[in-house]
Formats: sequence, C-alpha cells, structure tokens
Amino acid sequence: MWWIKSVGWARRLNLMGFRRQTLWHLGEIEGKLDVLIAQGGDIVGLLDELLKGVPERETVTERFEQFTTNLTGILASAGHDPAKIAQIKNLVDAQRGRIGAVIAGDPAPTDPD
Repeated sequence: MWWIKSVGWARRLNLMGFRRQTLWHLGEIEGKLDVLIAQGGDIVGLLDELLKGVPERETVTERFEQFTTNLTGILASAGHDPAKIAQIKNLVDAQRGRIGAVIAGDPAPTDPD
C-alpha cells in the first residue's frame, strides 16, 4: 500500500511541474505581446511620419511630392534591413486607402476595411 501514497505525491509533483510550465509559457506569451504592442506603436509612428505635411499641401501634385519625399526618407533610414523594408511595404499596402485619400485631398480619410 505504500505505492498508493507515492502515486499521490507523484501526481502532486506532476501538477506542480505543469503549473510551472504553464506559468513559464504565459510569461513567454506576455513577452511576445509586449513586442507586438511596441511594433504597433512603431507602425502608427511610421504612418504619421509617412503622412507628415501631406494634407497641408495645396494640390494633388504637391501632396504626392511630399508623400514621396517622406517615403524616400523613411526608406533611406531603413537602410538595407529587409525586415524594416517589409514593414514599410506592409504598412503602405494596409493603409493604401487612407494614403490615397490624404493625397487626393479628402478631408475625412477612411480606414481600410
């Protein structure tokens, strides 16, 4: 009958290990979420930088020139880092409607669906 008591201890130790692993995984998930939240802030800042000064221009041509100037500066700051360049490309693709509305002079740019 001593093994019955030892099974109880083994089960408790196993549960403690499970809890420890669960807490460790939750910590890993929390760290990854922190990174994603920080990247989201970077993307918002990048979009603001991309559209800086564009709505204040008078004509569509001037707004487009300002946009391309901003885009050129952002791409230059990304250098040859493929991850940063991909992030810029994804941002432009995702915000195409808003960027087009700002360049066209729409007073209330719409967010993409």
